[in-house]
Amino acid sequence: MKIINLPCGCHRLDSDGSVYSNIVQFSIKGKRGRQTEKTNKWKKLDCTLTKKGYLQTAIHGRIIRVNRLIALNFIPNPFAYSEVHHKDDIKIMRQKLLLLSLKNVSPYHQIPR
Repeated sequence: MKIINLPCGCHRLDSDGSVYSNIVQFSIKGKRGRQTEKTNKWKKLDCTLTKKGYLQTAIHGRIIRVNRLIALNFIPNPFAYSEVHHKDDIKIMRQKLLLLSLKNVSPYHQIPR
C-alpha cells in the first residue's frame, strides 16, 4: 500500500482510496465558529456515497470524489486528460487502481441516449 501526502500537507491518500487528515476542529466558548489545529495523529476521513455511486469526501470545505484523487495522484497522465472514468462501471471499487482510466472526451458523449 502506497501512501502520499497531498500538496496541502495536512491530508494523506493511500492507494486503497482512504483519505486521512491531521486537522482537528474544536470550538472555544466565547469565540464564534470552529477553530482548527494541526496534530501529529492522522485520522481517517469518512466518505459518503453519491446517488450515482461515487465515493466522496470533504477536504478544506471542498467536496472531492475519491476516484479523482486516486487518478490524479497514482495514475500517470502524460496526455493531460481531464476526466476520470471507471473501466468496468463499478464505481465503489477503490481497491484496484487499474479500474480507473483517464479519457479526454466531451461531457456530451457521456449522456446516455
